[in-house]
Amino acid sequence: SAAAITPDGTKLVVAAGTLHIFDTTKDQELVPGGINTLYTISDVALSLDGKTAYALGTSTSGGFQVNAINLATNSIGSAQYGNHGAATPYVAVGPNGLVYVSFQNEVIELDPTTLQQTLGGAMTMDAIPGKAVFTPDGKYALVVNNQPVDGSVILIINLAAHTYTIVPTSSAPGVVFDTLLVPGQVAGSPSNTT
Repeated sequence: SAAAITPDGTKLVVAAGTLHIFDTTKDQELVPGGINTLYTISDVALSLDGKTAYALGTSTSGGFQVNAINLATNSIGSAQYGNHGAATPYVAVGPNGLVYVSFQNEVIELDPTTLQQTLGGAMTMDAIPGKAVFTPDGKYALVVNNQPVDGSVILIINLAAHTYTIVPTSSAPGVVFDTLLVPGQVAGSPSNTT
C-alpha cells in the first residue's frame, strides 16, 4: 500500500501487510517474508538519512502503531508509538527530521529517536487528515481533509507553532482532493504547492 526508497537508492521499503525491504543492487528481499510488527503495515516513511524506516500498522481491534525499523540490521528497533485512534492513519517525515502521524481528528509530531510525542506536538482538528506533505522551506505541512465536516478541504499546519489553518471548500467548489504534491523550489523563487 506504500513504498519508499532510501536517499542512496540501495534499499526499497514496501508496506504490504508486513514490511518488506529489498536490496535494489541485487534485486532481492533482505528479510524473506518481510518484517512482522504484529500490526498490518499500511504506510511507511524514511528518516532523512535513510537509516530508519517508520512502519505504520493497524490492528483489527482498532488503533495503530509506528515502529522504527533499523535499515542497517533490517530489524525492529526499540522505539515505537501506539494509539487507539480511528480512521486510516498515515506517517511522514518532515524536512526537520520529525515524524508526523495523521489520523482521525489529529496530527501528532514524534521525536524520530524515541517515537515519543514532542512538546505541543498533538495538533487536534475537526478533520480526518491524510498523509502530510511539506513545503520546501520546512515551515509548513499540508494535508487533505478526507472528511471535510467543517468545510475545510486542505489543512495547512504551521510546524513551529503547532497550529493549522484551513482552505475552505469555497476555494475549490465541487473539487475533491485526495493527493497533495509539493514540487521542488527553484533558487530565488517562492515555494510552490500543488
